[in-house]
Amino acid sequence: MGIEAFVNYPRLKDLVVKFDSICEISFGFKGADLLIIAENCPELKSIVVGDEINYPHVEGLDDSMMEKIARSLSNIKEFKLYGVDEFDEPLTLQSIKSLGRHCPNLKELALSFITIDWEEGDGII
Repeated sequence: MGIEAFVNYPRLKDLVVKFDSICEISFGFKGADLLIIAENCPELKSIVVGDEINYPHVEGLDDSMMEKIARSLSNIKEFKLYGVDEFDEPLTLQSIKSLGRHCPNLKELALSFITIDWEEGDGII
């Protein structure tokens, strides 16, 4: 079953993807996968991928992809993405701003691979 299978579950409300301790860190997911899920499951209220100890490698998830994902998650209350992104552009404060703009019901947020340049302020006013 590929990620495309989510088109068959438009009423999905909670998505939790956990990894056990034997899962290799090389396992990963892509920002495009999250976009497919977000676009095809408009009733999603919770997305949790990994946890603080066991998490996947993340590919192709930058601020622009997060903007697209956030636009499709208007009902989301909990959004937690744990992972390591060593090769792509890191998420920045712009991703949090996108989620704030497009996800009015968001109450819980965890992004373990975000980079905020506090020295530069990242546009914080």
